[in-house]
Amino acid sequence: MMRFTPLRGLPRGTTTTTTAIRITTPSHHLPRISRPYSTPPPQHERALLTLAIETSCDDTCVAVLEKSGPSARLLFNKKVTSDHRAFGGVHPAVAVIGHDAALATLVQEAIQHLPEAPSPSPSPSPTNTIVRTPTPRRAPDFVAATRGPGMSANLSVGLNTAKGLACAWGVPLLGIHHMQAHLLTPRLVSALSLPFPSPPSPSPPSYTPTFPFLTLLISGGHTLLLHSRSLTSHRLLATTSSHAIGNMLDATARLILPPSSTTSSPNVMYAAALESFAFPPGSTPSDYDYTPPLRRADEILPYHSPPPPGSGT
Repeated sequence: MMRFTPLRGLPRGTTTTTTAIRITTPSHHLPRISRPYSTPPPQHERALLTLAIETSCDDTCVAVLEKSGPSARLLFNKKVTSDHRAFGGVHPAVAVIGHDAALATLVQEAIQHLPEAPSPSPSPSPTNTIVRTPTPRRAPDFVAATRGPGMSANLSVGLNTAKGLACAWGVPLLGIHHMQAHLLTPRLVSALSLPFPSPPSPSPPSYTPTFPFLTLLISGGHTLLLHSRSLTSHRLLATTSSHAIGNMLDATARLILPPSSTTSSPNVMYAAALESFAFPPGSTPSDYDYTPPLRRADEILPYHSPPPPGSGT
């Protein structure tokens, strides 16, 4: 188990890690689970399986990730975004309604992409099995859900669903820090690029970027400069004092873009719409070439004052 401390509001230099919570309360509203008692499995490395939920803003996201050795693979990864165009930005109440409407369906789809449970054998098996018709599925080793930062009501939808799944399946629940997940995503991409399963190797896996490294996070509501020394050690070096860069870009784009661009946008990501408006498809790079002046004096347009009256020139 690991400790976790939110980044926001902590003094600089604080170390953050993640918390694992084991929940064992049963639930009768989710797929039944078969958990025969047996001796503990042998202590060797095996594939880890997780079902992950993210509902911190307006995207309802569910994924199934499997890790085996240094490599990983996505078995399921899907999102549904609620429509906020009528409000010109994310409306918290509309986002919550969207999460409530989409999350159960996404979870059901994700369950269908879990690996098939091992075939029954005469000896008891320690593998958890979700009993479903027609194919039994292997239960995840843990359930992960974003616990913050984000909109409280939106986060609650995902967290409460994750708690129910963890209770029903008898597996740990991991509350994930939103920003910590962002900064470790490049290493996940590195693991996903490896062959699955990876052949045995005596040397430890080499993910990129390697520790230590600096990360500049520019998300919708946060702008953070962080120094990471390990998976669980991250130091906050700097952040914005008021508005995050993402919020500033969206607000600025709403003022700059013509109404035709905002109304035709498929979502409220107006900063991306501004980029498309400023650099339309089909334009050539030379259209935006700019050679700065070599001297400060060259930047100043000379002003030739008119001759004084009566000078005769």
